[in-house]
Amino acid sequence: MRREAINSTEAFRQNTVPGITFRQQAEWWIASLPARKRRPVKPATISGSRDALNAWLSVSWKSFIRSYRDVLVGMDFFTTEVLTLKGLRTYDVLFFIHLETRRVKLAGFTPHADQEWMEQQGRNITMEEWGCLKGCRYLLYDRNAKFCQSFRELIKTGSDCQQGARI
Repeated sequence: MRREAINSTEAFRQNTVPGITFRQQAEWWIASLPARKRRPVKPATISGSRDALNAWLSVSWKSFIRSYRDVLVGMDFFTTEVLTLKGLRTYDVLFFIHLETRRVKLAGFTPHADQEWMEQQGRNITMEEWGCLKGCRYLLYDRNAKFCQSFRELIKTGSDCQQGARI
């Protein structure tokens, strides 16, 4: 008989009630421990489980950043006014900051950050030899519309960075 791999995320979705949070399900499970017919759990263990759950679910953003800052890179835009032959123009500047070293890398600048430009920047920053995301595990960025879907896909497929931490 062949065993199949279990997709834990899919199993969680199939075995949960929509609209119920993980915390609510975990609290229900902990509350049901003393009523178990087979091997009931001692109250001290239940208290420890509840404390462990609270500690695990209450990790602050500050402590997350502090724990992972060596593999965190932030990405954002700022605008600057540039005096050109056509007069004063506003340019978008894409930059990256490595949170541990606070080293800032300017990826590029343009007067119009469209999808084509963003895709090229995505290819540039995921290059193995000298890309901005070298050594990055998590990439932090906001919900700016300039970070188009194709740009996010390029980053996801072209680097080791996970994009789970969008702000």
